[in-house]
Amino acid sequence: MHYPRRRSRAVPRVLPALLIVTACSTGSTPARRGTSDFIFLGGNREEAEETLRAARARGVRLPLLGGDGLEGLEVAGPLAEGSYVSSGYLVGIDTPKNREFVQAYHLKHPAAPLPNQPAAATYDIMYLLQRAIAKAGTDPQSLRDTISAIGGAAPPFEGVTGAIAFDENGDVPRQRVVVGRIQSGSVRAVGGL
Repeated sequence: MHYPRRRSRAVPRVLPALLIVTACSTGSTPARRGTSDFIFLGGNREEAEETLRAARARGVRLPLLGGDGLEGLEVAGPLAEGSYVSSGYLVGIDTPKNREFVQAYHLKHPAAPLPNQPAAATYDIMYLLQRAIAKAGTDPQSLRDTISAIGGAAPPFEGVTGAIAFDENGDVPRQRVVVGRIQSGSVRAVGGL
């Protein structure tokens, strides 16, 4: 990674946490000026738009890479074109479960925008809990044991956000993270599927 100098003319001085990142193919090649692949931003959509405007004003044409805080960046139009967003869910993931979810969501909320990651995660957890309660009943210890077995003694729960499997600490360490690229005003999955 290349940490830009504060006074560099090629790098926007918008956020102190801004990084210009080079490809990590071998990890042994030092970063050089002009060889960066994207701007990493740990921030939200408003900060992303501000960073992109400042970068473009200085002639920097690198795409942005950020997490789910950049949700909705695609509405910034050409400014955001080519930027990358990582998330646990993207509406365009082409799986039968997701197509069913998006259709059901639209029928229930016809005037709402397309579902996002929090909506998909909520959908998954509600169905996971419904299945667990059907199996264990409402006894707290039995329900806890049933849920904690998911992905261990019991098969993973297959949801629209991917497979949910708890480890011995109650974490979901292999939860899918999808990388999407903004193209023509929408986010298309390009990795992590």
